[in-house]
Amino acid sequence: MNQIKRIKMSQKLQVKFHQHIYSLQLGLSLPEKKFIKDISKGMLGSGTVIVRQISQQLKESISLKKTSERLYNNLKKKGLSEKLEQNLLLKQCRNIKKDSLILIDPSDIMKPQSKKMEGLSKLRDGSNGKIGAGYDLLNIISYNQEDRGYSILPLYSSLYSKNEEIDTKASIILDRVCDITVYSGNKGIFVYDRGGDTRINIADFSKNENGYIIRSMGKRGLIVDNKELSFQKVCNKVELTYKFPGKKKGETILCGIKRVKVRLDPHPKKYPQTTETWLVVCRFKSKSGKLGGYFYLLCDFPQHQLSSKDLISKALESYRLRWKIEELHRQIKQDYGWEDMQLLSYTGLKNLNTILWIVISFLYSLKEISLQLAEAFPELLLDKKNKLDILYGFVYYRLFKLTKKIFSGFLKYKKNVFKQSNYEKYQLKISFL
Repeated sequence: MNQIKRIKMSQKLQVKFHQHIYSLQLGLSLPEKKFIKDISKGMLGSGTVIVRQISQQLKESISLKKTSERLYNNLKKKGLSEKLEQNLLLKQCRNIKKDSLILIDPSDIMKPQSKKMEGLSKLRDGSNGKIGAGYDLLNIISYNQEDRGYSILPLYSSLYSKNEEIDTKASIILDRVCDITVYSGNKGIFVYDRGGDTRINIADFSKNENGYIIRSMGKRGLIVDNKELSFQKVCNKVELTYKFPGKKKGETILCGIKRVKVRLDPHPKKYPQTTETWLVVCRFKSKSGKLGGYFYLLCDFPQHQLSSKDLISKALESYRLRWKIEELHRQIKQDYGWEDMQLLSYTGLKNLNTILWIVISFLYSLKEISLQLAEAFPELLLDKKNKLDILYGFVYYRLFKLTKKIFSGFLKYKKNVFKQSNYEKYQLKISFL
């Protein structure tokens, strides 16, 4: 009986993969559609971004060299990543809800040993703070709280070199925020770390009537009663009258809130252009009663009617969940070797990064059927005690192992024979459409 379930779920995964790729083919030529399907399937089966290993996984009737050359040539097509990014963004934004958290995270891929890769620029390594050669990344995901557990929707990822692109990273972020606002019907709450504390970002969120939470650096002036004061002076006047539990046992976070204005003009004026926002001031208090450091959040929730206490609670809880995007980064780097991309062409790197994000979006979509998958493949998804709670947490490492196992057995043509492993020999030989 379990063998039949394995066969059916293997077939279901292949169908879901075809549906996922088909939904992202708007504006692509027939050769491009075939290429995206092939390289995505090869990436799932090989679990890597190394093109030669992806080619080996495809097991085509031509030589490995010719398969690799075909993939390399298609990866050099200009404009492909932009089409795919927009198609994926449009598809994923349909699932954003009113309370979804849209987590924005500028990151990087470091290439300290590379010298000849196009577009390499000097940037700060986010992991150790050192200056080195690499590429900027802009990654955006959506976090949705479910009745039990949560789901993560990869929305957008773009590899970026300031030596190659005309637009700045800041303008790219603004464009993507606008796209997400339009595609989602202005749903969701944008969550941004310290890098988002700019007048341009705050002005754009305000103009779009977006919900947002930004970790403030505490360096800008704020306007209170039509008078601009230093950030610290304003914070000193905020009474920390609310208490919330901290992450550590016995820890407390003391909080206060105040409605303030932010000047949008780059320089002080007699009658400056301003926008209103909430300033949330927080301070840690240990179990022993010792007061710790402060941190500050600028936030607004135009589509929510919240009391002061509920507003602070929502801002705190939402900002804490920003680390979900760091978990996703860690998983992609560990499982797919994100930083191992080895193309000399800058266009090829951009395209390969976008295709990887398409594969990740498919992988993360499988969480909605994780119970069915666990019933057919318990040894891959469950622990030794077969506890189902594991499926409602960060189950994506296990889903990676599952998809790699199953897709490595899917061959491209009907004339090919499946590997004769325990359950693969019973699979139907379904060709790719």
